[in-house]
Amino acid sequence: MRRRRRPGAGSGARPDGLVGPSGAPFFRSARDGGAPVTPPVCGETSLDRDTRHLVCVLDTGHDGDHQDARGTRWEPPRTTLVRLRRRWGRTHRVAWTGSYWVATARDRRVRWRSHIEPTPDQLEADLRRHTGHPPVPAPRGHRDRL
Repeated sequence: MRRRRRPGAGSGARPDGLVGPSGAPFFRSARDGGAPVTPPVCGETSLDRDTRHLVCVLDTGHDGDHQDARGTRWEPPRTTLVRLRRRWGRTHRVAWTGSYWVATARDRRVRWRSHIEPTPDQLEADLRRHTGHPPVPAPRGHRDRL
C-alpha cells in the first residue's frame, strides 16, 4: 500500500492520501475486515494504430472516452461504429465483431467487397485505398437530373 498525494486531492480523495495503482483512492470494505480495496476498473479493451493492446483503467461506468495506464485515449466502439456508418453507410455495411472492424460493400460487383481490420483507422485507410473517399451525400429532397 502506497501513501502519496494525488493531484487535485480534496475532491473525494481520502483524507489519509491512500491511492491505488491507477490513482483512484482506496475504499475500505466492512465485508473483508476493513482491508483496503480499489473500485473496479472499466476493463474495456482496444487496439491502437500499431495494434498494441489497450485496457481502460478508468472507473466502471465512466462517461466518455476510455483511457489506458499510459494516458492513451480512445472512443467507445459504439461511438466509432456510428461515425463509420455515417461516413461509409451508403456504400458499405459496417460492423464491429468485438475483435475486428468489418465493412462489406453493398454492391456485389465491386472488386474489393470485404474489408476486415483490427482498428477503425486501418479499416478507413483500407476503404479509402480501395474505393476512394466516401461519397458526399446528396442534399435531402434533391435528385440527380440527367
